[in-house]
Amino acid sequence: MINLLLIPSIGIVGASLSTLFSYFLMAVLCMHISLKHFKLDFYLHDIVKSVLSSITMYLFVSYFVISSIFELFEIAGMGVLIYLVMMFLVGGFTDHELSLIRRYLFRAKSEVKQ
Repeated sequence: MINLLLIPSIGIVGASLSTLFSYFLMAVLCMHISLKHFKLDFYLHDIVKSVLSSITMYLFVSYFVISSIFELFEIAGMGVLIYLVMMFLVGGFTDHELSLIRRYLFRAKSEVKQ
């Protein structure tokens, strides 16, 4: 319905805005219905740590100009490292998660040596 109003007047931008509005409305309705049936705990403190690490990674990565596919992978790898270092610095990993990371890293290293 919104497409009929927006596409003739705005064109492709109207179609994208209509799609954005539809998906947003669908997400809000799904969340409203699911919260009636399920109790969800939102750990705001952990979300803030992840957002802070993501912003730091974005600021680092956005500094570079990418001109080849190799540079893209190189900068993406550096972005992952920046994110992980920030998560360690802000305490974004629990002791259980750190033990899982150590277990899988050391298991992967021992499998490579064989």
